[in-house]
Amino acid sequence: MNKVIGFSITNLGRRKPDAMLGDFVVDCMRQVAAEKFNTKVDAAIMNEGGIRIGYIGKGDITMVKVYELMPFDNVLVLQNIKGDVLWELLDHVAGKGGWPMEVYLCI
Repeated sequence: MNKVIGFSITNLGRRKPDAMLGDFVVDCMRQVAAEKFNTKVDAAIMNEGGIRIGYIGKGDITMVKVYELMPFDNVLVLQNIKGDVLWELLDHVAGKGGWPMEVYLCI
């Protein structure tokens, strides 16, 4: 669990609607999904409640920190949706004050 899997040059904190810790999580989700499914992934979205710690300090990122961050046995799901459905979701998220997300829209 003490294996170093990454390094952060800054503190990663959590706050609404957007923060570096949430950005880190969804960036990782989008990258892993693209690699595992061998496809372009336009968006990664996670509800804020899934992020269980408020802070990862500058420096080494270990497996134990990742398990503290997301202690559940969740599954990464890749879903095709229409653009209008994505916009509805984005409107919903905005109405709730924001969630961690990374969206790459090609319009």
